[in-house]
Amino acid sequence: MTNLEGLTYVGFRITEGCNAGRVCKARCFSQEAELFEDPPLPTVLAVLDALREVNVQTVNIMGGEPTTRNDLPQILIHAKAIGLQTVLSTNAIFLDERRLDELEPYVDWLSLSLDADTREANDRHRGLGQWDGAMRVRDWFRKDQRQPHWKVNTQVHARNKHQLGGIPDVLGHTDVWKLLQWTPRAEAAKVMDIYAVTSQEYAEVIHRLKARHPNQRFVERPYPEPDPDTGIVRPDGTLEINSGPFAYQVVGHLLREKPQDVFLRAAVLYEQFPHVNKKEYNESYPDIERGNL
Repeated sequence: MTNLEGLTYVGFRITEGCNAGRVCKARCFSQEAELFEDPPLPTVLAVLDALREVNVQTVNIMGGEPTTRNDLPQILIHAKAIGLQTVLSTNAIFLDERRLDELEPYVDWLSLSLDADTREANDRHRGLGQWDGAMRVRDWFRKDQRQPHWKVNTQVHARNKHQLGGIPDVLGHTDVWKLLQWTPRAEAAKVMDIYAVTSQEYAEVIHRLKARHPNQRFVERPYPEPDPDTGIVRPDGTLEINSGPFAYQVVGHLLREKPQDVFLRAAVLYEQFPHVNKKEYNESYPDIERGNL
């Protein structure tokens, strides 16, 4: 492979910190937040510049929980200023109408987590206050014509597989509902016996939800994935690829090496990486304006 023309989409964890509490952390595949300090704003902006240098088109600003950083607006403003399309992946606990209004001009897609169709069940899985945050996002979208598109992410696991059917009824219209088979990667491997579902169980959930909501656009992400699709950049600029059932593999560092060399190395390690990267982006963030839903 001699170029990165297929590289479209990268996830950038701007923090490992989160506000959802231990109930969510127990099954999270982020790293142990207390072992890491948030990088300063200039480091985050330099990573964004490095991504743009290799012609990444879209960056998913994620965590941890990205809204725990007070400088999130400056991060999104810079991303847009250098020509990146932006996705903000959030649990919404720290989002209210004022902050949503502040971020709106710099967000193309808002990607919201919701793991059950009632407050009690969802907050048991996602952390106290997460349901109310999601409802504030819902009400914000309903109030006026909003710029961002709206995607909802749901992890399907053993403890919520029968608590999902009413999510579209509660939220109303969302552009995409992404259902991810729970992934026991990194720290989450410690609780695999509690949360893991089989491929057959996951497929049954998908079938049931599609029958109940035939007009909803679904994106399915079974596990294990046949190939890595989204490169994950850690807060300090380290690029990782999901290399197996339970781990990420470090590929290189975007601020200590030439960014193109790092991504070319990823493509050498995983020949299909550019292809599946683009496929993941096109499925999760469809070109709605052209009616490709």
